[in-house]
Amino acid sequence: MTDWLNSLYPVYGDHENEKPSNTIPVVDDKNGDINAGFGGKYVWLVANYIRDPQNCLHNIKIVVSDTEKPGQMDLTKGAGGQYRYLETSTVAAEGFGISNLKLLRSTDEVSSTDLRGLGYRGWTADINAGRGGDYLYLVWRNG
Repeated sequence: MTDWLNSLYPVYGDHENEKPSNTIPVVDDKNGDINAGFGGKYVWLVANYIRDPQNCLHNIKIVVSDTEKPGQMDLTKGAGGQYRYLETSTVAAEGFGISNLKLLRSTDEVSSTDLRGLGYRGWTADINAGRGGDYLYLVWRNG
């Protein structure tokens, strides 16, 4: 039976050894800290999965803002510069349910053709766009 993504959120730490055991997998076992190389807090992503495809997430977007959004959790906490947030949708019209989410870190930009070739059906824009460093994407497969 398929597990479907129900929620996704950042977890902050001050030390690398505070990494939660249930962080999302990283393609090729690379560093899963969103803030790696930028200072600030350690930031890892944790996902919760459910068995009900009717209540799962169908899309994930990265929102970049010059202003802090109260009540939202910044993916780049403490690093300075623009704020970056997750925006998720449970609207089926925005895509198929997400069943296998990973973080992809690359020193080179990754094209949609490359991502499709790796078997992914969906992906976010580069989380690090405009701040340099590695290219960082959330990538997923569907059911």
